[in-house]
Amino acid sequence: MTKTISRLFGCFIVCFLTCFILIHPAISDESANEEIPLNQYGIRSSNPYVVDRFIEDGKLIDEIIVPSMPHPPEGFAREVSMVPEPDIYAGINTISNVPAMTWCFGCSATTAAMMFGHYDNTDYSNMYAGPTNGGVFPMTNEVWGTVVINGETMALCPLSATRLDLDERTTKGHVDDYWIEYGNAGPDPFIGNWTEHTYGECTGDYMGTNQSLLDNTDGSTTFYNYSNGDPLYDYTGAEPDERDGCHGMRDFVESRGYTVQTLGNFNQYIYGYDGNTKGFTFDDFKTEIDAGRPVSILVEGHMMLGYGYNDTGSIIYIHDTWDYDDHEMTWGGSYSGMAHYAVSVLRLNDASSSMYVSQDGTCNGKSPCYTTIQAAVNAASTGTTIKIAGGGYGEDVSLSTSKNLTFKGGYDSTFTTQSSETTSHTMTISNGCAVVDKLTLEPAYPNISYSGSDPYDYGTVHVGSSSNHAFTIQNTGSATLNISGASVSGTGFSVVGSVPSSISAGGSDTITVGFSPSSVGSHTGTLSINSDDLDTPALNIGLEGTGDSAPPEVANIVFYNNLVCGGSSFTATLTIDGQVLTSVSGVNSDCEEFDCGVSLNWSLYANTGGCGILTGSGSRVYDCDCLYEYRFLVISGSVYLLFSKSCPGDCSDVSSAFTGSMQLLDSVLLTKDADLLGLTVLDPLISE
Repeated sequence: MTKTISRLFGCFIVCFLTCFILIHPAISDESANEEIPLNQYGIRSSNPYVVDRFIEDGKLIDEIIVPSMPHPPEGFAREVSMVPEPDIYAGINTISNVPAMTWCFGCSATTAAMMFGHYDNTDYSNMYAGPTNGGVFPMTNEVWGTVVINGETMALCPLSATRLDLDERTTKGHVDDYWIEYGNAGPDPFIGNWTEHTYGECTGDYMGTNQSLLDNTDGSTTFYNYSNGDPLYDYTGAEPDERDGCHGMRDFVESRGYTVQTLGNFNQYIYGYDGNTKGFTFDDFKTEIDAGRPVSILVEGHMMLGYGYNDTGSIIYIHDTWDYDDHEMTWGGSYSGMAHYAVSVLRLNDASSSMYVSQDGTCNGKSPCYTTIQAAVNAASTGTTIKIAGGGYGEDVSLSTSKNLTFKGGYDSTFTTQSSETTSHTMTISNGCAVVDKLTLEPAYPNISYSGSDPYDYGTVHVGSSSNHAFTIQNTGSATLNISGASVSGTGFSVVGSVPSSISAGGSDTITVGFSPSSVGSHTGTLSINSDDLDTPALNIGLEGTGDSAPPEVANIVFYNNLVCGGSSFTATLTIDGQVLTSVSGVNSDCEEFDCGVSLNWSLYANTGGCGILTGSGSRVYDCDCLYEYRFLVISGSVYLLFSKSCPGDCSDVSSAFTGSMQLLDSVLLTKDADLLGLTVLDPLISE
C-alpha cells in the first residue's frame, strides 16, 4: 500500500533530483502543516490510517484504510441516544426506516448495507432481493444470526457479505471466497482452490472489502481523498490493483438496476480537519439528510452511517455497526477517541430503476435479469425502465396494474447500446402507461409451409395396387396452425388415415395420400389443406401418377445345387412345365416365373459323375406371388430334393432366401443308380 510519498526516503537516496521534482508539491503542503506529526506510515497526517500520499493530475491524494474491528474497542462506552422527533424548523431532522446492524465482515460493507437497506424500504426495492421478510430488507440483521469462523463469532447479513447457505444461497459467496479471520492479509481462501464467485448481491463484493487481491486485509476497505479537502468523485485511479470503497458502492447500485447522479458519489475530508480550509461541512450534511440521503461517516479506523442531525450542539445521529441502537456524536468531534475526519457521499437518481431482459438469462451480469419481458413487467415498480436485448421474444405482454414503464429494446449483449430491434407479439395495456423505444410488436401468426415436390409424382402403379406418400407440412409461423381439413381431387387419389387438427409454432406433421389407379394411363389430382393461415387459407399440392396394367399372377422358382462329388462340381437340371432350370454345384440358375394355381409337372436329372445319377419327378401346385426354392439334402447316404417357399416373394428376394428366410414345405427322396459315397454338401451354411 505504498506509492510515491511512502517510498520518499529510499527514492531520495537513489536520486535526489528526481525525487525532489516528484514530491515538491507535497513538501510545500506539508511544510505548511509541520505541526502535524508523521503517522505510522510516514505520512504527515493526524489519521494513523493514511497509508499513502501521492500525486495524480497535479493534486495530492491520500489512500486511507478503514480496518475497524468486529466489536467496539476495549473500554469503549457510548450511550443510547434519545432521538427527538423531526422538526426541520427547530433544526432537527432524521431519516426514517434506516436499519441498524451489527458488524458484518467489515464496517464499511456494513455501513453500505444499512444505507441500501434503507433505500430498499423506499422506492429502490431491488437493493435487496432475497427471500427474507418478503424480500424487504429488515431493520436489523438479527434474523440471519451468527456464525463461528476460526474461533470468531461473526454476525451475518447477505446484503453486506454473501455466504453459502445464507439466505438460501446455493453457491459460494463473499465470506467463502475472501474471509479467514479479522486482520488476515491472505491470500484469500479461493486462490488456488476454486473459482471465485461472480460479484452479486452484497456491498462487500463491489467495495473490495476483505479482498487480498485488492490489498485489503480481512475487515478492511480502502478509500481515497484529496488531501486539500476537495471532493474526490468516483475515484478509479487505483484500479485494477486497488479499489475505492465509494466507487464500489456506485458499482453495487448499478448492479441492482439503479443509477447514481452525475458527480453523485465522492469522498471528502470535513472542513477544518488537519487545518483544511476546504471540506464537507455540517450544513452540507444537513442538506443530504433533508434530501433523504444517509451519509457514511468516517472516523479514524471506523465507518458508520449518519441519518439525522440536531442543530443544538451540531449533533449527528448515527448507527455505529456495533449494535441495533441509535447513537450520536458531535460533528467534527470524536467517537470514543476516534476523530471524525471525512464522509463518503452517494446520491442516487430517482428510483426509475432499470431491469434487464435477455433470453440467455445472463444480461451480461446486469441485475435484476429476466428471461421474459412479462417477468420483468410483473416485478417492476412504476418508473422502471426495462432494457431488452435484441431479438425475437414471441410474447403477448400484458400490463394490467397502475405502473408507468419504459421499454427499451434492441440492446447489444453488453447492454450499452441499442444497436438493433427487439420484437414481440402483442402488448395489452389495461392499466398503467408504457413508453416504447426500439420494441416492435409483431402479432403472432401461423404460417403453413410445404417444401416437398409439387406436383408429387407417384410413378407407375399397377391397376388394383396402391402407393402411399406422407406429405410433411410445416408451421414456420409464431402461433399454432389450426387445420380444419384436407381433401383431394382426381381419380385414384385419397387421404389415408387421420389429418392433424393443429401444428404448433415451429413444428411439423404429416398428411398421407394414397394413389390407387383403377385404369391404365396418366392421373392427376390436388391435395388441398385448409387452415387458419391468413395468407394461405388453402394450401394446394399437385398430385400425379400413372396406372399400369396389372402384372400376370405367377410363382417364382429358383434351383440351387449345393452338392459336390469327390470335391468336383456337376450339373443338375430341374424341368418344370417344360422350362429348364440348370445349375452347376454352388451356383443357382436364373430365377424363372411359372404358372400358379395349377398343377405343374417337374423332373430332375443330375449326373454327379463318380457318385452316380440322381433322378426324381412329381407334380405341384404353386401359389401366386410366392418364391419357391429347390435344393439338395443329404441324410444318411440318401439324397432328397427339398421344397421351400416364402410368401409373398419373387425373384428379387433370391439373395435373402438363401440366408434362411424360406419355410420348408416337404422333401422328396431321389432315385440313384450308384453308390453316393463321396457326395458331400458344398456349403454347410445352407440350411438343411
